[in-house]
Amino acid sequence: MSLFNKNNYSKNYRQTALDTTDSDHGWYLCPHCGRKFRKSDMDADHIFPKSRGGSNSPRNLQMLCEHCNRSKGNKTNLTIVDSLRRQVDYAQYNNYKNNKAKVQEECSRIKENLRNYSDKQLVKMYNDSAYSSIRSNIKNELARRGIK
Repeated sequence: MSLFNKNNYSKNYRQTALDTTDSDHGWYLCPHCGRKFRKSDMDADHIFPKSRGGSNSPRNLQMLCEHCNRSKGNKTNLTIVDSLRRQVDYAQYNNYKNNKAKVQEECSRIKENLRNYSDKQLVKMYNDSAYSSIRSNIKNELARRGIK
């Protein structure tokens, strides 16, 4: 898929850019100036400008601070650098999204089968941070068995 083709992507490109950009507890890093900003101080930028045929594809969107976005305008002098960085960022986002779904699926499967695990396995799972999202379920099963 090309960054520059015009497919039917969401017209709400700001939300698409926010959803696919990593934030540190609500703080976003501007890739041009390197400073951190809150969501309200960030603009969705088209790496390859819409006025020059760019699309609303998530791979063509990045979050820039207001100053950097307004300074950039529809210039394309940083397009190659920005698009290479965005490819990496978007790949990491997709990886995270896919892994998160797999982890949630595995946790659901474990929750449904807690009664089938041995006491020793449950204690080990309770102490393992990988199972933090279902720790309360494990704790309840341990309590039901009179452990802990």
